[in-house]
Order: sequence, then structure tokens, then C-alpha cells
Amino acid sequence: MQIIEIYDKNSDLRCHRKNIFKTMDIFMKRFPLEYRRLYDKNLDTLEIFKVDEIDRMTSNGVYDNKDNIILFTDSVALGHELFHMSSTDIDKGISAIESDMQYEEGIIEGITEYLYMLAYGLKKPDSYDFQVFAIRMLEHIPDLFKYYFIPNHKEFIRLFPNRKDIYNLIFSLDVYTERSNEYLENLCSSNESNRLIEINSAIKSIKDTINNLISIELSIEKDNTKLKEYSDKFMDLICSKDIDEMVGVLYPNYYEYATKQIKSRILKR
Repeated sequence: MQIIEIYDKNSDLRCHRKNIFKTMDIFMKRFPLEYRRLYDKNLDTLEIFKVDEIDRMTSNGVYDNKDNIILFTDSVALGHELFHMSSTDIDKGISAIESDMQYEEGIIEGITEYLYMLAYGLKKPDSYDFQVFAIRMLEHIPDLFKYYFIPNHKEFIRLFPNRKDIYNLIFSLDVYTERSNEYLENLCSSNESNRLIEINSAIKSIKDTINNLISIELSIEKDNTKLKEYSDKFMDLICSKDIDEMVGVLYPNYYEYATKQIKSRILKR
């Protein structure tokens, strides 16, 4: 890996034609002041390197949460990675809602990409499409983003009446994230059995995620009118083109499965 350029917080770095630091400053004003404590602190020592390549095959940007460094090959990654920086407590060695046991990649990447979309006014995610879908189905939960910016796994879990449901969702999104990444990396592989294992595991994680989201909503909302609104939103989002481009490749019948679960678990109540 070769370093091409080095930048700091005074650089005019742009993502989707917007200065990344000015865009973040404007966006963070939507939240209570405490949400931006880590962003302000980390920004003082942040270093940004443009490089010729990144080890991760499918990545065009990465945030090093130990050394407070962003590496990128394409500026489109900068907005997303800056949100990772804003949710990392370097002193405590934790990021967003990660637990002591693991980094909850699926749900953290979903929140990160969704906040990035909101900040830049994007209609669709640049990546993590299915993970963003899951977050959009949770966004009505009060304080959903609080413990992302104020990293606290335990308090995040307490936002949900049935903790088993959120743990199950975290797990299913992690499996989906891992399997979909492996699928992309092995597209050119001649090992058909490995691809089949990855696809079958991805299909199960997609089904589980759909059911876990429905379980979470049923544990929170008892009003049938609001459940109907939730169902409409669910089906509108899951049939979007960006979801179909990845999820549909792994599981072509995902829309039919989602429709069946929504009808049987919510609409027939």
C-alpha cells in the first residue's frame, strides 16, 4: 500500500461534492451537544491518507480506530468513515454499540451508512443496503442513535422491550454481512460448493432478519393502525432497487417471503 496524499481537518476534502467537515458540522447540530463530543475530540488528531489500495478487497475506505486514521482510495468513502470516527471512544477502545465480546458489524455499518445518507441527502446507500433497510425499520425507536454516538452496548440493548429480539437481529445482520462479503469476494472462485454454503447461510440470515425486525415491532407496538403503517413501510423499502441488487442475487424470493411474514404475523392480527 502506497500513500498518495495526506490530509487533515483543514483540507477541502469532498464527498458527493460536499466538504466532509462542514457537512458533518451541520448534520451534528440536529442532535444534543453530547452526541458530538467524540467527533470534536477525535477531529483534533485525525489524519487522512489517500492510498493506492486497501487490503480489504471490496473496500474503498477504512477507519483505523486505534490510531485515529482514515485510509481511502475513493473520496466517496469519506463521509461514511467520518461517522465511524464520530462514534469511536479511542481512550476506552470502543466504537458505537460494539460489545466486549465482538464488533456488531452489521448493525453498526447499517447505522453508519444511514446517518451518512441523511447527512449528504442521499436517496440510496452507497453500500450496506440490507443493513440500512433494517435501521430504517428501527429509526422510530426513541434514542436509537444515542448510544452510537455515546458508545454503550448495554444501554442500546435496553432500548428494546424484548432483548432476545435485538440480540437475534444483531446476529442475523452480522451473518448476512459476513456471507454477502464472502460471496462478493468469491464470485470469481471456481469452488462451487463454497459459494453454495455462503448463499444458503445468507438466505437464512435474510429470513431471520425479516422475522427479527417484525418481532421487535410487535414487542413495541400494539396499535393495529400503526402496525399497518409499519407493514406498508416495510414492503415499500424491501422492494427497492438497491435492496434487489444485492439481496435478490442471494435470495431471489426474499420479497415473497417478506410479504408472507408481514401478512401472517402483522396484518392478520
